[in-house]
Amino acid sequence: MTDTTQNRQETSAATFSDDEIVAQTKLWLERAVIGLNLCPFAKSVHIKNQIRYVVSPAQTPEELAADLVAELEVLAEANPEK
Repeated sequence: MTDTTQNRQETSAATFSDDEIVAQTKLWLERAVIGLNLCPFAKSVHIKNQIRYVVSPAQTPEELAADLVAELEVLAEANPEK
C-alpha cells in the first residue's frame, strides 16, 4: 500500500461517524432503491424499521468476511415478524 492510499483510507475512516454512514445509507435507500422502485420489498421493511444497519470496522478482507458471517447469523436467527 502506498502512503497516499494509506492516508486516503485513514482520512476516509476518520471523516464519517457510524451514524453519518448509516444516515447516508438510509438516504440512498430512500432516493435510489425505493424512489426508483428498484426493489418492491424495500419500502415496507424500511417504513417498519425492519432493516438492520451495521458499519463494519474491518480493515482486512478476512475481518470483513468475519463481520459478514456474524451478520448472516443474526439474520438467520431473526424473527421475520419484527
